[in-house]
Amino acid sequence: MMRSLYSGVAGLKTHQIKMDVIGNNIANVNTTSYKSQSISFSDMLYQTTQSASGANAASGMGGTNARQLGLGSKSGAINTAITSQGSAQTTNNPFDIMITGSSFFVVSNGSTNFFTRDGSFCVDGAGNLVMAATGYTVMGWQADDDGKIIANTVSPLKVMAPDKQTFPPEATSKGIVSGILDKNDTNVHSKNGKIISMALYDNLGYKYNAKFSMHAIDADAGKYYIQLDGLADSNGDPYDATMTFGSEIMAPGTDTFSKSQTAEGYVVGEVSGVYGVYKKDEYQK
Repeated sequence: MMRSLYSGVAGLKTHQIKMDVIGNNIANVNTTSYKSQSISFSDMLYQTTQSASGANAASGMGGTNARQLGLGSKSGAINTAITSQGSAQTTNNPFDIMITGSSFFVVSNGSTNFFTRDGSFCVDGAGNLVMAATGYTVMGWQADDDGKIIANTVSPLKVMAPDKQTFPPEATSKGIVSGILDKNDTNVHSKNGKIISMALYDNLGYKYNAKFSMHAIDADAGKYYIQLDGLADSNGDPYDATMTFGSEIMAPGTDTFSKSQTAEGYVVGEVSGVYGVYKKDEYQK
């Protein structure tokens, strides 16, 4: 009886290992390039209570098989599906790559090359394609000056030239604001109007904030005016500038428009009596 209990316990322990393998597969269901595992069982030990005997030609007796009692099971092997193919997913990262088939990426830590199927890549500060998780450099075949591939020799893949890694600041030249004005909006009928803000930058990369206000002249007729209330630098200090609306330069002051206007630079919308009119605007320092 005790022997049967030991055999049962051995089986339970083996099944516990199987549950551990299954649990690990579930835990890594969202791990990039994770390779699922499976387990196989094998019998463990046998106790021989009677040896086998051969046939006796003199007596005419046949042979007998050995009497062996199994004493449980054990885990035979844990197999990893190295080249198994997962499902494709959209990541919105242009540098993420998926391999179909049984191939591998070659990556390097600077001294040793490794194989991986993890295609979560990004570009580092030197313009190299690297693994997002470890920073290992992605290796590949390069092309010579004639465009021919140099096979069987891998080196770091550079996807961004040095002169493209940085860009000089560029001043804001045009900004577009669009939307719908509700004639019942209390803000457009107030003294301060409906406030709209826009961030602008000069050619040195400094930020400025433009503040506009929209006011109703005759909301039922869809007539409003827009006013540039001021321009301030990143510290909030006033800054002197002008703003171009369509073909008209607008200094801090007003500009009037209505729903019936169709001139270039206007965006007009009408939904159930709610009229929206905004202008394209240009920043001019």
